[in-house]
Amino acid sequence: MQLQAGEYFDDDLIGCAVYGTNGTAYGSVERVEHYPSSDMLVIEGRMVPMVGAIVSTIDLADRRIVIDPPEGLLD
Repeated sequence: MQLQAGEYFDDDLIGCAVYGTNGTAYGSVERVEHYPSSDMLVIEGRMVPMVGAIVSTIDLADRRIVIDPPEGLLD
């Protein structure tokens, strides 16, 4: 199956370490859930929408995702 730019297999994202743009370590992706409004990364039991305004970088080679969560999202 060919993926378009910006598309990922769930299995490729699971286990990736997640960091904030400020360097904060949030944990790793436990699973990906799919909803009509957006897909969600589940990180340490907390859900993060996979939208461009929040997910800054996905680097599968380094198994690292960088996010810029709005205040209160991961509290």
